[in-house]
Amino acid sequence: IMGNEYMKYPATKKELADEIKKVCDNYFARRITIEELTETLYWYANNCSEHIFDGPAELNSTISLLIGKKRIKLISKILDQYMPEKKEE
Repeated sequence: IMGNEYMKYPATKKELADEIKKVCDNYFARRITIEELTETLYWYANNCSEHIFDGPAELNSTISLLIGKKRIKLISKILDQYMPEKKEE
């Protein structure tokens, strides 16, 4: 899903927020499916957790501020079922 559509490793919280906004807007415009949205959000949660979360299941306040209420509601529903992948050491 990621392809060239979305940045794989956003360097800042603002860049990540922009990518989350883009993927949510593509879902709202029906350009991607709920499965693609979920897969992308889980990918960010697994690979950019230091930017996306403030606590175990708490969305980062900067991300929340930048993406807006409608998108927060959507990604909160999806990330409620999120289980972090175990990092291999």
